[in-house]
Amino acid sequence: MQVKMDGWQAGLRFSAAHFIPSHNKCSRLHGHDYAIMVRIWGDPVDGIVVDYDDISRDVMSIIGKMDHKLLIPTLSDIISHKCSGGVCEISYNNKLISVSESDVCLCETRSSSSEDLSRYISEQLAGKLKDMKNVKGLEIGVQEGPGQGAYSEVIMND
Repeated sequence: MQVKMDGWQAGLRFSAAHFIPSHNKCSRLHGHDYAIMVRIWGDPVDGIVVDYDDISRDVMSIIGKMDHKLLIPTLSDIISHKCSGGVCEISYNNKLISVSESDVCLCETRSSSSEDLSRYISEQLAGKLKDMKNVKGLEIGVQEGPGQGAYSEVIMND
């Protein structure tokens, strides 16, 4: 059995700025309104696989940290960053961005692409659901616009 949530309709959305240094057009600072698509499968307990309110709360706790922030991938080989004294300096491709530390979200990813963000969010959500033995897996989609996104799957409790 599986349950699905459409982030555009369920309010699982956030806005953020990012850049992808290795991609010509996307190397410029720009932003998106993102929606998170959720698919969770497993064995129902008392008729349900997961509670929609719990999943919404868990997803929002992850993406809420990214909302209206500049996403900085901390595992990048191209991007370097240093945060001190309330300011983050980010450099890549001979560019330097200086921004208030409160306006930055450091993500343990190689890039801030929708592909890497979907993997990051799916792993974070899997960590929150690890004690639910009836859940067998999940898939998270990160859409940069309706119908345009990347999906990552995590298998659990096999």
